[in-house]
Amino acid sequence: MKRKCEICGQQTDKFLPVNPCFRQEQERFGYGPTEPETLNESEYVCETCQSTDRERMCASFLNKILKEHLIRLNVLEVAPGHVLSEFFSEQYPVCTYKTADLFMEGVDYKVDVQDMEEIRNGQFDMVICFHVLEHVKDDRKALREFYRILSENGIGIFLVPIDLLQKETEEAWGLSKEENIRRFGQEDHVRKYSRQGFIDRMEDAGFSVLSLDTKWFGWRNCRQNAYSKTATLYIAVKNPAYGKQNLKDVFAGHFFSYASEKADSQSVRYSIDGVEKKGEACSVWGWIFHKSCKYGRIIKGVLCLKKGSRVIYRKQFEFTKRQDVMRIYGEQYEYSGIEVAFPLRRIKKGTYEMAFLLFNDRKAYEVDVKKSISV
Repeated sequence: MKRKCEICGQQTDKFLPVNPCFRQEQERFGYGPTEPETLNESEYVCETCQSTDRERMCASFLNKILKEHLIRLNVLEVAPGHVLSEFFSEQYPVCTYKTADLFMEGVDYKVDVQDMEEIRNGQFDMVICFHVLEHVKDDRKALREFYRILSENGIGIFLVPIDLLQKETEEAWGLSKEENIRRFGQEDHVRKYSRQGFIDRMEDAGFSVLSLDTKWFGWRNCRQNAYSKTATLYIAVKNPAYGKQNLKDVFAGHFFSYASEKADSQSVRYSIDGVEKKGEACSVWGWIFHKSCKYGRIIKGVLCLKKGSRVIYRKQFEFTKRQDVMRIYGEQYEYSGIEVAFPLRRIKKGTYEMAFLLFNDRKAYEVDVKKSISV
């Protein structure tokens, strides 16, 4: 079976391996033997989007619980990379995505996860924290902070480097870089987690823990994304009603979903001026506005490709200036232009109907475009 990246959709015979310098340095300082729980060293990185196996697993989880819903979530990613940021922007544009880190520039919250006082109680519905807790002095305090900032029905998506050969979690602060490598596998790691030890610490913070293994994700998805056989994603929940089997429906049911209604054809104006396939991308441009939503109320737009009632692909776009539209319909519609491009690799060959979602702060207006597109 060919690999197919969950995030960018690119097909390949094989993903790229971990940089061999990683293991060479560990061997140099005497680290090992080890059996990583969630790491496929031979097929780690997607060459196209640079996603790691843990980021692809996170995307698989999100697609499984959110794909069929139009849910507005407040999401926080700690120690972010560009991969999940772009994934949320493209696939879940209704969500509000924020970032946090103590040292990185350009994040929304420059905070220590052990003390995030500027983030209020229950502010976020989802926290994503990968390979951070093994770096901090007091991971128990950090987990309590994550519990505090999550909403009552929120979830934390956590991963740390777990060694399946490790019987108990081992930790020490203030060692030399060389000693950290020898004991914990990396110069800035301060602990080495056992599987049960990590679960115990999440539970001590107040969470119930769902361990999602390859069986939960399904054989096909695991093969396409090259997850290791022991790969596990940890979901920390505050609501004990959540379980492995009901997570999708119960989680979606707790959050405000945009009320999506068909826009009145008399109140919508639009024109698709062009559709062009060039190389590996397809571009769509034109203009659209909803007359009942005066200038400033529409907060974002999303292009959808549909098969019948099923949405196959979404892509957010920004409204651009169209002074020609403004001259005809009024100055409040100056920002009505659309320019959106999407990668063809994300979509199977076929013919799709186009639709637009126009969002204000309360609902989404769905506009079926009387134009199809073949890819």
